[in-house]
Amino acid sequence: MLHSNNLNGSLSSVDFTPLMKGNLQTLALSDNKLTGKVPDSIFQNGRVLHSLFVDSLDADHRMTGKLPENFGELGGLPNLKHMSFNNHNLTGKLPKSLGKLNCTVSYVTDTNVACDIWLEGNDFDGEVPHELCDAKWNEIYLGHGNDKLNCSSLPCIPAQYASAPDDCDYKNGAGDCVKC
Repeated sequence: MLHSNNLNGSLSSVDFTPLMKGNLQTLALSDNKLTGKVPDSIFQNGRVLHSLFVDSLDADHRMTGKLPENFGELGGLPNLKHMSFNNHNLTGKLPKSLGKLNCTVSYVTDTNVACDIWLEGNDFDGEVPHELCDAKWNEIYLGHGNDKLNCSSLPCIPAQYASAPDDCDYKNGAGDCVKC
């Protein structure tokens, strides 16, 4: 865990491949002073990685780039359960592979839904992928009031806790569809 260690600099040229091919289960880089483009290698070959935390605390230290379309699939991060990239300058579409994450069984207990995705404070745009309805979320935060994302053709996102664009609905723990 390397969070809150005052790490400073660009991650653009960092190759995470050796870490991801090993037995790394958690990568926590949040609350440092990291900049640059998010390296693709952070989303590849992480066969046992279940938690990825790269939040930013201040506007002067934000990362750029896009989430790869296939990161939630085999060859990406197939066992990912927790991901947080809050407060960066990530752009583009939300990947459909978010809905392919295995959120039915927790690595902590077999009875709890495990997936928590936090992507607030970024610049994603376009339609929220319909595939998000296929996963069972504990928490999914896409950014309440984000006018660049829309859910016009999306049914409810099943989640215990959620923050999404104003036109998104989500199902709370009781299975009710409620407005965010």
